[in-house]
Amino acid sequence: MREARIKIPVESGDAVYHCITRVVNGERLLDEPARDVLRKQLWQVAAFCGVGS
Repeated sequence: MREARIKIPVESGDAVYHCITRVVNGERLLDEPARDVLRKQLWQVAAFCGVGS
């Protein structure tokens, strides 16, 4: 059975989030160039929001 997620208070500033995508049969939703674009966009949003290292 799956364990409950660990909830870290936002005030602590120590939370880490992992973004994933899953599709049926483990098929790839995006090719490598599209994944690179998505990664770049995620980093841009993180920087805009003051998140990340």
